Amino acid sequence: MENMQNRKPKKITFLLKDECKILNWLISFEFFFTIKLGTFAFCFAQNQGWNKKKCKDMSDQFTTTDLNLLNESIFRLIGKDWMLIAAGNKESYNMMTASWGGCGILWNKPVAFIFVRPQRYTLEFLEKHDHFTLNFFDPSYRKTLNLLGTKSGREINKMEVDGMKAIEINRDTIGFENASLILECKKVYADKLKPENFIDPSFLDHYPRRDYHIIYYGEIINALKKV
Repeated sequence: MENMQNRKPKKITFLLKDECKILNWLISFEFFFTIKLGTFAFCFAQNQGWNKKKCKDMSDQFTTTDLNLLNESIFRLIGKDWMLIAAGNKESYNMMTASWGGCGILWNKPVAFIFVRPQRYTLEFLEKHDHFTLNFFDPSYRKTLNLLGTKSGREINKMEVDGMKAIEINRDTIGFENASLILECKKVYADKLKPENFIDPSFLDHYPRRDYHIIYYGEIINALKKV
């Protein structure tokens, strides 16, 4: 009897030690999990705040404009002043200067159409993303536009060109803070020009390398004008 009574407290002590170990482990895990969760929540909140701030900054610089109220000549904007076609997101994008293209009404929608040769680096971004933008600048950017039209994104990092500040229009495309007008377009149709479809064969002189343009039609879903 005496031996049995002596064993019982030892067993209880043993169990209590194990329970204490488990309890300490649970407390440590809970503390670790709370810290991790808190860190994630803080980072998420910071990121959301950054996005809101970025959108706010953009709304301070541009205002949404009714396409019917635009007074600019599209012939001058594209053919004389040139436009900058951009595709990609804030993390990775490319752009190219163009003076061929146009805007109008098609399928009862306001559309823009652009022409891109198959060797252009911007084509890879146009294929990957559902949106693109047409960016128009004042004459002081002529030299920069010439650079962006004659140099490929494979030769220079266009994301680091001086004076060009990209802004996120939405998660799928970017525009430029320096632009006076941005047309945001959603791709709706694409095709490649075919030499046999040229009614006037003299136009084939534009393709000595037979690098026929890919044409993209985009519905203009937003027009942003510099405030």
